[in-house]
Amino acid sequence: MAYVKEEALQKREPLVQGAELNIDGKGGKFLIRELIGAGGTSLVYDAVLVRADGSRVTGVLKEFYPQVTAGTSYNFSMLLRYMTVRRKPNGTLAIPAELRDGQRKRLEEVDSLLHEIKSEGLGLRHFIPNMEVFTCGKVPYIFTAESYSGETLAQFCKEQAWANPTSTSLRQILNTVYALACADAQLCAAGAMLLDIKPENILMVYRSTPNGLRKDAFLDTVSLFDVESVVLKSQVGSKDLMLPFSAGFTAPELGGYMSSARRNIGESADVYAMAATLFYCLTQKLVWLDTAQGDAEALQNGPFGAVLTDEQRTALGSLLARALVYEPEHRMQAPEAFAVMMEKVLHAAQTSAAEQLADRRRKMQEHLSDALAGLLYKWPLFAYGNAEDQDIRVMIVAEKSNILKQAINAVFSSCHVLGHQVHVLAAAPQAEAVVSDWMRGIDHAEDWFCYQDKPRPYNWKEKLGAVSWLNIQPEAETVRRAAAQFAPGSVLVLLDDDTEARKIAKAVPAPEAGKCLCAYTCVEGGQSLYAELDKGCVFVRLTPDDIEDAYSATAERIAFNAHLLYERQKNPSSSLLEIKHNFENFYNKSASYDTALAVKCRLFSINVPWTDDPEKDGYNFERALKEKPTAVKELAWVEHRRWVASKILNGARALPEKDFAYLKKGGANGSGTNFKKDGVLYHAYLVPSALDEVRPEGWQTAVEWRDSSRDAEIPQDLDALSHNGAALARMFAATAKKNRDVVHRGLKSFEGALEELTLELDSAAINELETHKKSLLHCIQKLLSPEARQADAAYYQIENVRMEHFLKEQLPASDVAVMQLEILNKNLFAILYSISPVEPKSLDNVLIENIGFQLRAKPMVLAKLLGTEDLRANLAPARAFEVSKLIYIAQADTDGAAEKYIHIAEDAAAALHHYGAGADAVELRLIAGAQTEIPACNGLQVKIVPANKAPEETMQQILQGVEILDLTNGQEDLCTLAGIYAECDMIVKRDGTFRALRGKVPAQLPIPQPWDVDGLFRLSGAMPHKEEDTQTKIDYEKVNTLYRQILENFGRAAFYDICRDFAEAYSKQSTTYFSQMAGPDAQMQTYTMPTERWEELEPLLRKLQKYKYIRNLTSMVKAGQAKIAFMAGQKCAASLDYALKNCIDGKSVLKDFGTERNVFVIHTEPAVVRVPVARQAVVDFLQTQGCLQSALVYGKLEISGMTPEIPALLQKFGNALEGGVFANLQGNTRFSDEKISYEYKWGSGTLNELDVVAVMDKEKLVLISCKACRQLEIAFVDEIAIRAASLHVGAIPVLVCSELQPGDKKAFRDRCRSQGVLLVDAADMGKAAEKICCAAESEA
Repeated sequence: MAYVKEEALQKREPLVQGAELNIDGKGGKFLIRELIGAGGTSLVYDAVLVRADGSRVTGVLKEFYPQVTAGTSYNFSMLLRYMTVRRKPNGTLAIPAELRDGQRKRLEEVDSLLHEIKSEGLGLRHFIPNMEVFTCGKVPYIFTAESYSGETLAQFCKEQAWANPTSTSLRQILNTVYALACADAQLCAAGAMLLDIKPENILMVYRSTPNGLRKDAFLDTVSLFDVESVVLKSQVGSKDLMLPFSAGFTAPELGGYMSSARRNIGESADVYAMAATLFYCLTQKLVWLDTAQGDAEALQNGPFGAVLTDEQRTALGSLLARALVYEPEHRMQAPEAFAVMMEKVLHAAQTSAAEQLADRRRKMQEHLSDALAGLLYKWPLFAYGNAEDQDIRVMIVAEKSNILKQAINAVFSSCHVLGHQVHVLAAAPQAEAVVSDWMRGIDHAEDWFCYQDKPRPYNWKEKLGAVSWLNIQPEAETVRRAAAQFAPGSVLVLLDDDTEARKIAKAVPAPEAGKCLCAYTCVEGGQSLYAELDKGCVFVRLTPDDIEDAYSATAERIAFNAHLLYERQKNPSSSLLEIKHNFENFYNKSASYDTALAVKCRLFSINVPWTDDPEKDGYNFERALKEKPTAVKELAWVEHRRWVASKILNGARALPEKDFAYLKKGGANGSGTNFKKDGVLYHAYLVPSALDEVRPEGWQTAVEWRDSSRDAEIPQDLDALSHNGAALARMFAATAKKNRDVVHRGLKSFEGALEELTLELDSAAINELETHKKSLLHCIQKLLSPEARQADAAYYQIENVRMEHFLKEQLPASDVAVMQLEILNKNLFAILYSISPVEPKSLDNVLIENIGFQLRAKPMVLAKLLGTEDLRANLAPARAFEVSKLIYIAQADTDGAAEKYIHIAEDAAAALHHYGAGADAVELRLIAGAQTEIPACNGLQVKIVPANKAPEETMQQILQGVEILDLTNGQEDLCTLAGIYAECDMIVKRDGTFRALRGKVPAQLPIPQPWDVDGLFRLSGAMPHKEEDTQTKIDYEKVNTLYRQILENFGRAAFYDICRDFAEAYSKQSTTYFSQMAGPDAQMQTYTMPTERWEELEPLLRKLQKYKYIRNLTSMVKAGQAKIAFMAGQKCAASLDYALKNCIDGKSVLKDFGTERNVFVIHTEPAVVRVPVARQAVVDFLQTQGCLQSALVYGKLEISGMTPEIPALLQKFGNALEGGVFANLQGNTRFSDEKISYEYKWGSGTLNELDVVAVMDKEKLVLISCKACRQLEIAFVDEIAIRAASLHVGAIPVLVCSELQPGDKKAFRDRCRSQGVLLVDAADMGKAAEKICCAAESEA
């Protein structure tokens, strides 16, 4: 239990850890974790809210439990009643009803107003956290799940500002009180008052810097987390109202202990409390009533007396004198007026030159690590010293221990060169003690660093570096002698005195060979734009201005490209949308920056000089790797060491294997490799890696690790890094199997939250939400399949990012939905990881192999001449390059041609959206007549360029802002004009490769995103019709095997007979229609069922009631049984009764429900089907195969216990053939994204269905039509040929005819050849995939 003083409890009995409180009415409960505070009216707990649906939320719980003697303002009669409060045996409180109910009513009114204020966008979102009011045993409780990291104004004053009063801390206090006044003014305007204003109740909210390495408080944002003290103006007159009271801060009119003063309570009470808070923060004393002169004297004698200017002191004295008046009617009345005067005080902050210098010095000290990172990127340490020594020797001269430690960290984080030792000599008055303390602060420091009393050689393969010390005073002559003996390549002089720092740097002796970098602090100097060279020494000033430029634009671009490679290596299908989203995570961003800052070391390691020309450096590195391929493995090993150094030097620690379970929900940054505890990062990969590791058979890849038996011991041949990678892969695979049921439950909670959210949205937002919901749920269903693939994970991430973005735009109404989505994502993490298991060394390998890409790739504006032949060419450049804006160009002579090109560009934009492409905008520039009509477009900007201008002027206008132009498949006239007039670089794609026609081909994405079936159909203008994907739950190879066995044993007629009877019975039970509302003739229906069955059926019945098909729905759950009742119209009562009873009895499983063509439809999956006894032989055979169970019931064969293969086999004659082809493609690694019974449509037209579709070699669409009949018609050939041609994506049409024997039907075969349709006959049934591949290669 957190420490809470006894005097704060005032003999109140807190709830103990582990206690449970049942919530009245709503269901659910609170689990108490610990007592964390006690106030005048409440006890405060860290608690978990367990809602009725099972979802859990952690937060702060305030229990209304008033103390008797202090902290509130009330009269004597109230005191007597409060003395009767006691804790009951069940944990609830016994409180007089009038007090308890009055407090509950007040809190509910306050809660309602605060939610209304936040939803109105008044800028108070960060000021007021979300709260919910509950009752337990009729006593009110406030639960707050939302929290911000930061510190209270009281903590800031006591721990920082008073101990070190500076202009910066003064500015923080003044801005915080100003922000408080602005927030209070808006609250008062809405009809509420804070009243309990004091430094302890004001939270200064932290903000993170881009690299996440430090935290500062916002100047303009505070969080008023003690919202229970808020009082509505309409409530002030209540005689039993308990008002807050904090001695020294509360306005006199609120009364006090056992006083009945309460008079004229209004907004001026808040003015008084804010002024008292300001006075306390600036003087370190509680307020007394005085004059303006007296207040000014108190300010002068306070901690900030030497910091306040005369103008500030006068302005503050005047403000306090007007606000701290005893009589409320004579006091400043409005918080708004207080805010206006505070703003004038802030403007009066004229900082002197001395204070500016002090601020720069503070900035330098606090953010030295950023300044050093920038310095060592611009002037890398390996470039200095004697190159032949292969030693990087750095001398650090400092006075302060924290400065010295930061500098040591900066050196070892940035400088790792293949084959080089790194020696650091710490020179300071207490250098030995500082270095010793530095070693103690690093996890397993002795495994990574040499700790030496003087520099000595070490094995660079075993250690990251060596550090030694020299206890000396930082004086010029002393440092000169030490430097002459140590012979450093670089010297860092980090002192408070600029003059002395420069003097020491200038005293460093010139090197005998090479150059010596001498960097020194210069707080007064401007930004270091260049270095000074003198006799072999390079002098660089280190200034506060360098902090803002620590990472150049080049470094930022390299960092993003490194992150892109990391994400694509984990999952090639990852979208640029998802990658950009994840890059903004501060851990990912800072780690990627570290990688970028070390890129020069990678080049130097293989003797590639850095020229500061990314194109040239990238090409040079790629050429060097081709000459020495083994360098990839060596540099990847060095990269892991650099990464380890950057983490452990920032306090990270190795995560033991026994604690890997902490990562099951994604860990700290969603990578599944690290988590934080008590502010410390623990990482599974902070272990050594062996350069000469040889992995045994069966343990080569992450997939083999994942699929290995949990009982098998991980081989000792794997080094520590590979061992941990294997352990994680196996853990996530096991967790994924367990989490599927958890995800199913979480989906219900998430869908429920979305349903509630629709009540708060307008129709446009509801439609957008439904679109996102349908897409996301479809992706999740695919993830839950045992056969889920990397592409499924990628498309889930795309839709998840879009849903997350939409929900955050709807805050605060969407708070619950956002929370449920976060919970869902955490439970899905293990499934995602097991689909794309990570091999840690491959991540480093891909970074090294593609340093050329990291250096050369950059976002660009790319134009593409729009083509009409193979539409894939229109998307190719956006998938091959980093494109910030994609511009399509076409020429249209008629309105019909213009409409055609607009539709093609619109379809391309839709496909790009599907793939989550990184282009921020897609535009069509159309050369056409000025009167051309532009239809409404989705996701596409259209710009008309008049066709009546000179060709040169037209091309200049059409290519304005374009950096590179792709001519592939473009209109011939435009290609000719571009060749003559275009000034930008031009490329064309030939034989699958981009070639430069002018300039250079930009850096291409090394791991391109593969095509998928849905994307290719969208590109063609067709819309895939998404249904719940169950195809991967079925073993189609087994379906085909059963089909063959039935034909062989019983004949074709027997198969057709059982298919007909089964399909008729199955269809009757699987669909129920409703068209009649529950009107006056409705009749009562009642049911009893297990609670788990009620949980499955409740969403259906709630939806039926919402659409008025039933009414008066009631439910009662007790002892594991649910009793439900409702009224239903006579026409639909019987069919609904039939469907419900089948579900309750387990004869059917509820699949989905909703409206179709103004009719409500329930789809179920029958678990029991009855067929005629005449089908006994086939049924008995299927039972022997373990596919079903049968029994004779009422003269029919009742089939139950069916595996998924039985409906797939017997619902349609051709299913077995389709299933066999589908299984054959799945077993061939050249095929991906296979789909069966694929439905799509053009616009609002009817649905089309293809038997089997797939993508071959990640880019070729294959369409397969399966025919299981002897009567083959020529129309079969034409149909599949036309379907393939109409897509315009180079689709391969295939016709599979199971009854066509070799040599039969010559005319039919000739027609296939003439139409370009690949025919697979009976002889090739078992090798359809192989034949398709061979045919595609022959055509190519």
